[in-house]
Amino acid sequence: MLRRIGALVLAFISYPVVCNASSGHGPTDSDVRVYPLTQTVSIPLKILSPTQSAADIDPTSLQASPGAEDELPEGPNGFDVLDDGRLLISDPLADRVAVFDTQGKFRQSWKLDFSPDSVTLVGHEVVVVRDAATGQFHGFTVDGQPRALPDDTSPKLGEVRLKPGNVAVVTPSPEAGRHVAPMQITLDRAGMSLLSVEILAVDKDGNTYLAVESTKGGDEVNVQKDIRKYSSSGTFLGQVVQIPLDYYIPPVNELRVRNGVVYQLETTKTEVRINMWNTK
Repeated sequence: MLRRIGALVLAFISYPVVCNASSGHGPTDSDVRVYPLTQTVSIPLKILSPTQSAADIDPTSLQASPGAEDELPEGPNGFDVLDDGRLLISDPLADRVAVFDTQGKFRQSWKLDFSPDSVTLVGHEVVVVRDAATGQFHGFTVDGQPRALPDDTSPKLGEVRLKPGNVAVVTPSPEAGRHVAPMQITLDRAGMSLLSVEILAVDKDGNTYLAVESTKGGDEVNVQKDIRKYSSSGTFLGQVVQIPLDYYIPPVNELRVRNGVVYQLETTKTEVRINMWNTK
């Protein structure tokens, strides 16, 4: 996937040796498990013609606009996963959140009076949906009924800092009273540069999931993204390598982690894919 770096700060790194910050030693990538793709759920996507509206489309399908030379396509770009595995996907052209089961079968719609993008499960009982036009947040139950917003709609997961010496330091926030040790990540791949490190989740056992982007550099760059899992002591447990990034519609919510499974929203020109990697 080609991206323009812009103002991103690059740091040359070595790939991927993960170590406990206190000990300075840890396994290399050749010592850890690579998690294969476990499942892909495919949901039909209909590209609207100039004469069509979202109301003309079968509600079991999601909708997208074709875009133009000076206009990006619009369509499903936000999602989350409920505890029971149901998939909540934003359908902004239809002003709704569409709900699908674990096999991708349509179950219901939450009809809204705004066009949604981001969809986020906060805790286990509140879904926060953002208005794509205004940025305002709205609260719902897991069955789509309006309810009050939680006090914090975007809980802090921790801090990531790039340091001299080709090191990224990740300090997750404690979860459920557990202490999660800071981690040092050193990467080693010839000609590659670090773009970003993002904390995706810290589970109930203190395992931390990170998304790491790297590139060969230049103004137009080929971005690679890996998902890595570490124990509460900073041990590198395993990774998903080079997730697909050929998006027709760039996601607002790209990745989620639920019960040890990494989920990715990938909207193509013909379908919406939910890719899953089981790390348990």
